[in-house]
Amino acid sequence: MRHHSNSDEIYRVVLDFNSDGTLTNWAKTSAPIGKNLIGAFPEVKEVMRLRKNPGTDLLGYEDRVFYEERVYFADSSLFRIFDIPLLRGDPAKALSVKKLHYPY
Repeated sequence: MRHHSNSDEIYRVVLDFNSDGTLTNWAKTSAPIGKNLIGAFPEVKEVMRLRKNPGTDLLGYEDRVFYEERVYFADSSLFRIFDIPLLRGDPAKALSVKKLHYPY
């Protein structure tokens, strides 16, 4: 992660879970924690959630509908936090939410 230009400002929130004396770290928290972090800590500038979706998802693009495995969901702030080059397109619009339309 050190290859990102602001890597010294990127943090990952984890949940420590203790079960019968065994400590487990989960890289997941409840969904609203990001907004609460921004409100509670002025040094938090951006929040991004990333989630791997288990199984297979039905996706659509233009007039095509298809199934895809290993889908990840990310907030649109992904490209403001991480230096990830796109092959084409505008990173400011790449993860914007659009109304879903199923052509069937």
